[in-house]
Amino acid sequence: MVSGYGRVNDIYAHRFVWELVNGPIQAGMHVLHKCDNPPCVNPRHLFLGTPHDNQADKIAKGRANDAAKARPGKYNGNSKLTDEAVRDIRRRVVIGKAGGHNGCYRGNTRDIAKEYGVSEGLIWAIGRRRVWRHVD
Repeated sequence: MVSGYGRVNDIYAHRFVWELVNGPIQAGMHVLHKCDNPPCVNPRHLFLGTPHDNQADKIAKGRANDAAKARPGKYNGNSKLTDEAVRDIRRRVVIGKAGGHNGCYRGNTRDIAKEYGVSEGLIWAIGRRRVWRHVD
């Protein structure tokens, strides 16, 4: 394992499973974890994202350096969301057990993410109150 990610030969296990279930991964795309659990290979916990999505997901889940988190929420120049949008997302995302994996979400996060132009990981992190904590 490297950084908690399993491997199958020379491929990360989560990428291997994604390709097994969904076919080849387009060049430049990343396979991200909704559950934020690197060894997880459950296809329902995986989604594709651009390098930008991967970085946003990392920040959203609190795995970025302090400089990236220094200006929270709408005060961050990279933010696409408002306080009102975050409140709406929290009303619409249901947190609970999904697929037997504690702490995952259920609900239509893909549609919500598409509606707001952000990653599913960010929607999950908002629902879990891992980001935008200053919004009630």
